[in-house]
Amino acid sequence: MIKSYTDHAANERTFLAWMRTGVAIIAFGFLIDRFDLFVMTMADAVGIKPEHHAQLDKMSGASV
Repeated sequence: MIKSYTDHAANERTFLAWMRTGVAIIAFGFLIDRFDLFVMTMADAVGIKPEHHAQLDKMSGASV
């Protein structure tokens, strides 16, 4: 049996929780960064007026 196994297991669970949290934050960052693609796709699907589409391009930072 490993000496102080409960301490070791608790440390490993904490480390894995931090890793999971880090991956989730990175994934959320990519989601926020790419949300403008979703908005532009929905704008094309719904058929937004051209004058509003130009404003949406400007707000999303897309090249015109």
